[in-house]
Amino acid sequence: MVMGARLGDRLGRKKMFIVGKIIFILGSALCGFASSAIFLIFSRIIQGIIWGLGWRSVFLI
Repeated sequence: MVMGARLGDRLGRKKMFIVGKIIFILGSALCGFASSAIFLIFSRIIQGIIWGLGWRSVFLI
């Protein structure tokens, strides 16, 4: 969470929010196309990391 806030300060909160949402949506698409449990878990991990980094930006925009 702190790392996401620092990146938001350096790169811009709006840019971080948009990039985070795009990566989160791609992770969601990967979850939808998962053909095995391992791939689904990997996709959910991507979503969790991105959400953990970017959720703080939602309140600051």
